[in-house]
Amino acid sequence: MWENILRNHHKSLKSLFHRHKPDADATDDSANSPKPIPQLSPLANSVVARCSKILGVSTEELQHAFDSELPLGVKELLTYARHLLEFCSYKALHKLSRTSDYLSDKEFRRLTYDMMLAWEAPSVHTDHPTETASSSKEETSGDEDEASLFYSTSTNMALQVDDKKTVGVEAFSRIAPVCVPIADIITVHNLFDALTSSSGRRLHFLVYDKYIRYLDKVIKNSKNMLASSAGNLQLAEEEIILDVDGTIPTQPVLQHIGISAWPGRLTLTNYALYFESLGVGVYEKAVRYDLGTDMKQVIKPDLTGPLGARLFDKAVMYKSTSIAEPVYFEFPEFKANLRRDYWLDISLEILRAHMFIRKYYLKEAQKSEVLARAMLVSGKRDSPRNVDTKKQLTMSPASVVALFCLGFKSKKVADIYEETTVIGDMRVGEINPLEVAVKQSLLDTGKAQAAQATVDQVKVEGIDTNVAVMKELLFPVIVSANRLQLLASWKDFYRSTAFLLLTCYMILRGWIQYILPSIFVFIAILMLWRRHFRKGRPLEAFTVTPPPNRNPVEQLLTLQEAITQFESLIQAANIILLKMRALLLAILPQATEKVAVLLVVIAAVFAFVPPKYIFLVTFIEYYTREMPCRKESSDKWVRRIREWWVRIPAAPVQLIKPDDCKKRK
Repeated sequence: MWENILRNHHKSLKSLFHRHKPDADATDDSANSPKPIPQLSPLANSVVARCSKILGVSTEELQHAFDSELPLGVKELLTYARHLLEFCSYKALHKLSRTSDYLSDKEFRRLTYDMMLAWEAPSVHTDHPTETASSSKEETSGDEDEASLFYSTSTNMALQVDDKKTVGVEAFSRIAPVCVPIADIITVHNLFDALTSSSGRRLHFLVYDKYIRYLDKVIKNSKNMLASSAGNLQLAEEEIILDVDGTIPTQPVLQHIGISAWPGRLTLTNYALYFESLGVGVYEKAVRYDLGTDMKQVIKPDLTGPLGARLFDKAVMYKSTSIAEPVYFEFPEFKANLRRDYWLDISLEILRAHMFIRKYYLKEAQKSEVLARAMLVSGKRDSPRNVDTKKQLTMSPASVVALFCLGFKSKKVADIYEETTVIGDMRVGEINPLEVAVKQSLLDTGKAQAAQATVDQVKVEGIDTNVAVMKELLFPVIVSANRLQLLASWKDFYRSTAFLLLTCYMILRGWIQYILPSIFVFIAILMLWRRHFRKGRPLEAFTVTPPPNRNPVEQLLTLQEAITQFESLIQAANIILLKMRALLLAILPQATEKVAVLLVVIAAVFAFVPPKYIFLVTFIEYYTREMPCRKESSDKWVRRIREWWVRIPAAPVQLIKPDDCKKRK
């Protein structure tokens, strides 16, 4: 009841401030209005009608062009309405994108959003919670201060007032990338996640309108900076300024080289970083830090402070082969390091774009497109959240054309603009191969993140606990090794004899080479059997009984004991290596002669005896050492070998301190 009263009052108040048009004008508007298409919903018909006005053709001509130009696969019955809407929308957006300053037009922002709404409900038979386009025309985006009358921000107003008129990710990803400055086909999903982080993955018009207006503001600021700073920096013809920082006294940029620091102005172009030190009221000559040529550049976050101290995490480090020592650009802030993160992202964007160009040896047109995409993505970095980007090898020069239309003009860009006929990656009713790759990449990323979450979940702390987990996981291997050791100990004579005869027979028949492949086949069959019979059931948790808890003192003692044992193993290994060095250098001539003769005999055996007999003799030797009839003689030979090894001296080692090394030099 209250809603009806408020609605009636709203209409009555509106009638006080709006004059009624004469009946003759209404008759003329109805006569000249475009004819609706029967297959489309009211909202889709409204969008097509506005597209026809932009293109200067009737809706019937647009439908006829769609039926005649596109293949039959696009004009199927179930998708006819949506593909017709895409056809009209793409044509209109391509024409609008060729004009200048279209991002500041609120009618353009309203039209693109209505295209997304209509894309979700294009057919007359489609149910959709959104209303017709007549109500959408009554909503004006205005400025943020006018939009947010009763709420703290326009985002809250969108979430609480206009809850039904929202757009999903599929509609946004099919319409927004047609205008390259708004969204890139590669980053459109990340951009949508950033815009809808607080609205449950549904995009409201006020959020979308705010994003477009802010993007327009960033582009205009970039053009102003290009006009004001180009003369001071002496830029090349194809260089375009992306951002400048350090011009406000309360937000300086400090350049650190060694223990020295200078305030100044930092400028990023699509080819380099420029730093102008602040002198007495004027900026000195800019120092150029190249990003375009291959100089092994490294850009990463780092710590800076006074006199070279590493105290504050608010700097970007630049290093290359063209400079003697790294350069640090500090962005002082009291609370967070947002400025540093922003400059790090846009600098890496340009650097990686040039690395991509060099990797695939791109030509001039492709090179310009890659740089243009990187520049547009860098312009979106200052939107609600940062978005990542990847590059593509085959592309249309849509970004170059977009930059030209936005006012970033150069001779090279103008030539590409004149030669370009197709200015987009989106096709009606088709999925771009790049879009397929992006979706697959997003799917793989999701799987990798889910897998990493399980890894983080099963990580345990403590040496004893990790050893217990490893023992449980290797339990089958440990049991098999214990059984083989039991057979080799000859405690059960008959089983050991049977295993010896069976293994010798397999070696003589040449079956031993099939043991490892048989193990792999058995594991594969076991995995397929588990996959077939598990049928998606959740995997049961692996149970491990942890060792009793220890206090910190006991843990330190255990760690010290483990380190001591590890040190003993390293010492034993070093002693073995030094004794081998002594044998090799003939420190003990008699022992060296015996080892040399033994090596010659072993070489002759490997040269003239078939491998299966060598393997058979080796297996019998090691397996039958604990055999009752051989145990005494085996122990005697092992004892003699140990005594001989003990008598071999180790090669001398001399430890030289670093100070002694410097004195000798």
